[in-house]
Amino acid sequence: MVEKLLEKFGIKHVFSTPYHPQTNGLVERFNRTLCESLSKLVIQTNEWDRYIAPVLFAYQTSKHSTTKISPFYLVNGREAKLPVDNLSDNLEYINQRLLSLIDDLPHVREEAKIKVREILYYDAAKEKQWTGKLDSKWKGPFYIHEIRQNSAYKLRSMEGKVLRTPVNESLLKLYYDRQNWALIIAV
Repeated sequence: MVEKLLEKFGIKHVFSTPYHPQTNGLVERFNRTLCESLSKLVIQTNEWDRYIAPVLFAYQTSKHSTTKISPFYLVNGREAKLPVDNLSDNLEYINQRLLSLIDDLPHVREEAKIKVREILYYDAAKEKQWTGKLDSKWKGPFYIHEIRQNSAYKLRSMEGKVLRTPVNESLLKLYYDRQNWALIIAV
């Protein structure tokens, strides 16, 4: 069937050599981007296929860093209409809200500081211990056990074991219960 399609459209089918990913460099690079995007959304690795359409739409509507043109525009001759495009109707409200947020910034920064007993994830990608492409690159969750100098934190596992090595703040992110988060996305 594939051969008939190729013949009908005058396509010459060229096979790449096995175990030489450079042959299909563009495809391999896109597959890497796709896997990175899916890994940020997937909760259980066997559900990755549910997120392909939204991830592809996000990719197709994002402008390429070099060409400054989105793939959607190249295919359809126009940009996709997104919900964010309707914001222009509310510019006055948005400007007022922005000024209000700027006024609240000092208070928000103080609230955003990590505190003892907060629950966080630790970036395990630096340790290269994650294996699967869609597996989480974050360890945890952990509690903040102690706040040290220079943005360093001692972490404690949920079972109570304190990690020996302090972790820099840049390797931490707040923990959110992903089971409840999945329900919000599904709605």
